[in-house]
Amino acid sequence: MQNRRNDFRVVFTLQDALPVKLESMPLRQALQGQVVDLSIGGMRVRLSGRRVELAPTELWIAQPTLPGLPGRLAMRSAIVYSRAQQSGSEYGVHFLPLADRELAEARDKLIWRFLLEEQRRRIAQARSGAAPEEGVLRIYQSDEP
Repeated sequence: MQNRRNDFRVVFTLQDALPVKLESMPLRQALQGQVVDLSIGGMRVRLSGRRVELAPTELWIAQPTLPGLPGRLAMRSAIVYSRAQQSGSEYGVHFLPLADRELAEARDKLIWRFLLEEQRRRIAQARSGAAPEEGVLRIYQSDEP
């Protein structure tokens, strides 16, 4: 399988996972899940409970809740892969390009700003000596033994 991850991603722990709503177009089903990781190009979503088949040929509206925003982003998306897990399923969601270049840049900047703030928050937490969240992969070498 080809690696589609061309953009910087932030991975969320179970405790920090962001809520997301996926709605199929036309509105045949609405699903609630959690963002496992996020980039400006897409995200990995976990749906708990029974396995749900999401057709890659359908268009979806992905609506992640990003802290600091007054509401949810609503982005036309496509499912690019699915993987069964013991506790549910995970799906790769690709944000589809926008025809309006200015809107596309605004969307990318909004997501990028959130990703940078999340990275800064994690670095500040690590520097303060607070214990890192369980399951977080450190991407730097610690000075601690």
